[in-house]
Amino acid sequence: THDIDHVKKFHFFREPRILAGLIIHRKFKKASVRFRQILKSILRDPYWNFEEIMDKEKEYGFTSSFYFTCGGDSEYDADYNIKDRKIKDLIHLIRERKFEVGLHGSFNSYNDYELLDREYDTLKSIVDNIFGGRQHYLRFDTQTSFKIYEQLGLRYDTTMGFAEHE
Repeated sequence: THDIDHVKKFHFFREPRILAGLIIHRKFKKASVRFRQILKSILRDPYWNFEEIMDKEKEYGFTSSFYFTCGGDSEYDADYNIKDRKIKDLIHLIRERKFEVGLHGSFNSYNDYELLDREYDTLKSIVDNIFGGRQHYLRFDTQTSFKIYEQLGLRYDTTMGFAEHE
């Protein structure tokens, strides 16, 4: 599974402040490295590697799920807007290549039916056949979250399965 939390490594409105801080603190080597990374990312952002991921998975004979966040107002939520044309095009590309697109519930949606319902509807307006999801930061309440998923018509949740603890 792939939780799509960030689609850009650098946010250019923030970078001048970060670079200035490095220079003020006389961290010239770090500033220089970061500046070169920023310049390289203008040509090709290292976080926008979805096609490479799909190519590699197809090479090894499997497909995975890409979970997109569709809202949320927490500082911990995703750094993209699901309604942006570039993100919508990415979602359609993922589906065209026969990978699954699922719901990555926002930070506070794990126990809030109305919030997760809005996020689900937003994703459904872009792509059909949403079967499952995974909650952001693995926030899940077994008493509430399963009921919400069932009410929405989601068939499964992968929040409870992650690398460190099966």
